[in-house]
Amino acid sequence: MYDLVFRSARIAVIGALLAACGSDSMTTVTDDPPLDPGSGGHAAESIAELLWARATDTIIGCTIGIGVLLVTAPRALAVPIPQELAAALDAARELLKFAAAGDAVSPGAKRSRRNLQHRAIALLTAYELGAGARQQDRRFAEGLWPAVVAAQRVLYRLLAFCWTLEEAGSDGAGNVALAAFGATGQASLSAALEGLSSAITLGRIVPIASDVPGFLKEDLEDFSRSLVGQAECAETASCKPHS
Repeated sequence: MYDLVFRSARIAVIGALLAACGSDSMTTVTDDPPLDPGSGGHAAESIAELLWARATDTIIGCTIGIGVLLVTAPRALAVPIPQELAAALDAARELLKFAAAGDAVSPGAKRSRRNLQHRAIALLTAYELGAGARQQDRRFAEGLWPAVVAAQRVLYRLLAFCWTLEEAGSDGAGNVALAAFGATGQASLSAALEGLSSAITLGRIVPIASDVPGFLKEDLEDFSRSLVGQAECAETASCKPHS
């Protein structure tokens, strides 16, 4: 993002310099010179003058844009990580409704799988942006890294379970889901995901029920513990996001 902005600014500067260098040699090519909107409706003396005026406007615009970006972007980068964590867990709950029933191939299930993949990527992107922010915001983002890792494991294990259901086919998917979730695993897992989503900003441990599917239980417990660690870090000034 920064490279693109600075590249655009460099192009604007080069264009302005070329216009300045060529102003002495360029001559008016029409009998009625073009109007320069920035001159109050008066005719520009030459094409070179018009180009110079436009190049100046471009430089000013790029300078203002870069200044605004440098002031506002770093502060905004670290903040979305908790929101992305919550959104990822909510997407996992949505896919859970299908996976627990042994459904991985219906239009709704496929849509939920795609959404969960998107949320996993968005979460990692949010962390990478936060880690590149200002020092204070970077500490905040890095404090959330254990939660990001645990959440990523939960998301991809659930996606992998859907691939297992798909491979089992319509005849075997139901039995695979029943073996993994049992009679109460879906309700317990949904409650755990909902509780963890709410606890992201509260920093409290969420109990993980014993009947939560075993392939997710350990990662959910790691996620819960990581939230407490981040809350303890956030109580110090060094880990709070800058505002």
